[in-house]
Amino acid sequence: MREMVVRYIDFPKFSLLGDFFSVFSSQLPIFLLNRFYGQDVIGYYSLGNRCITAPLQVIVQSFGDLFRKEASKDFHEHGNCKECFLKFANKLFFIGLFLFLPILLFGQEIFSNVFGVEWREAGTYAQILVPMFIFRCVASPLSMMSIIAEKQKYGLYFQIFMFLFIAISIYSAHNISHSGSLAVAFISVTYSIIYLISIILGFNWSKGEK
Repeated sequence: MREMVVRYIDFPKFSLLGDFFSVFSSQLPIFLLNRFYGQDVIGYYSLGNRCITAPLQVIVQSFGDLFRKEASKDFHEHGNCKECFLKFANKLFFIGLFLFLPILLFGQEIFSNVFGVEWREAGTYAQILVPMFIFRCVASPLSMMSIIAEKQKYGLYFQIFMFLFIAISIYSAHNISHSGSLAVAFISVTYSIIYLISIILGFNWSKGEK
């Protein structure tokens, strides 16, 4: 038992704090948008975000479980799971593209017809957020790679970086303009970059290299 505790001490030591920063980072845009832009912008953003997040959560959960099982098996048997990582990354990218392309093209019309004309701006925000959600569709299930490769320490560093990067991004958007759509665009670009970095890190770890 002592050997097991020493062997896997990084799981509680880094993962719990990393999960805290992950949850806090996901709520940070709402806090800052509310502070800088008011209730209208936060309402549009929240609705657009929730409508896309709902189907995304199903994908993240199901594919995350499948990836963890297959990648763990390959990693421990062969010392790497690069092929498994690339297989899931390609599948997730095309699934995300298929799901969210209609929102990118017709977001305003979809939200106007479903929620009413007064929520058309929420459709605009959803369109702006689509690239971020496509990257998230790929990155979130594959983030299990940090656990499989036992890179929890770097996962924590990444979550702290994400928190700071998002805060700086929204502050920068506010200093440039008081436009809510510009702030949402900054959020979308920032998260897209963060998720892309996450995918690259996960792919490097899947090679089994030190």
